[in-house]
Amino acid sequence: VNTGLIEWTPTEQQIGPNTLVTVRAANVAGSDDQSFGIDVSGIIPQISSIPATTATAGEPYSYNVDANGTPEPTYELIVSPNNMTIDVNTGLIEWTPTEQQIGPNIPVTVRAANIAGSDDQSFGIDVSGIIPQISSIPATTATAGVPYSYDVDANGTPEPTYELIVSPNNMTIDVNTGLIEWIPEPNQIGDVNVIVEASNIVSFDTCLLYTSPSPRDRTRSRMP
Repeated sequence: VNTGLIEWTPTEQQIGPNTLVTVRAANVAGSDDQSFGIDVSGIIPQISSIPATTATAGEPYSYNVDANGTPEPTYELIVSPNNMTIDVNTGLIEWTPTEQQIGPNIPVTVRAANIAGSDDQSFGIDVSGIIPQISSIPATTATAGVPYSYDVDANGTPEPTYELIVSPNNMTIDVNTGLIEWIPEPNQIGDVNVIVEASNIVSFDTCLLYTSPSPRDRTRSRMP
C-alpha cells in the first residue's frame, strides 16, 4: 500500500489471456486509476525421462514417461507398434512384443502436452527373442532292428526348429517337433555319436548324445 509493489503467484486455474487488474493511487487531493490485463501462460512440457530401448518377445515391457510442465501434461503415443498402450495421465507405457515384432529399432514417439504446448520424444526399441535351450534328456541305448525314438524338447522364442548335425545313416528328425526316429542296422552296433541342434533367429543350442545299439536278443525259450 505504501510502495505500490504488486506481487502475485498465478495458479493453474488462472491461466489465460487478459486477467483484468485495476490499481488506484490516491491521496487527499484525489486519485488515479490504472487498468490493464495480464496474460497468464503455462509452462510448456519437457520430457526428462530416458526411454528403455530393449525388449524381449513375449515378456512385458514398460517405460514411465516423465515430463514437467504447468498445467500437468497429458500423454499420447504418436507412433507406436501394435498393442502398445500409454496411460494418458501418468505416462506409463506398457507393451508385450510378439514374435512377429522381433527386430531392431521399432519406432516409438510419445507426446506430453498441455495448453501451453507440447514436447515429443522419439526412440527405437530393439526386440530380441529368447535363445533356445534343450532341456530334454536323450535316450542313449538302442537295439539293432528295433525302432529307437527320442523327442528333443527345447524352449525359446520364436519356437525353435531342429536339425541333426551329426547322425548315423537312416536317422531322421522332425524339423518342427524335434522327434528323432531310427532303426539301427546290425552294422551300426557300437557307440554312435549324435549331435542335435535347436535354433531360431536369435541363436542355437546343441546337444551331444551317444547311442549304443546292442544286438537284438534272439534267445527263445524251449519246452521241457
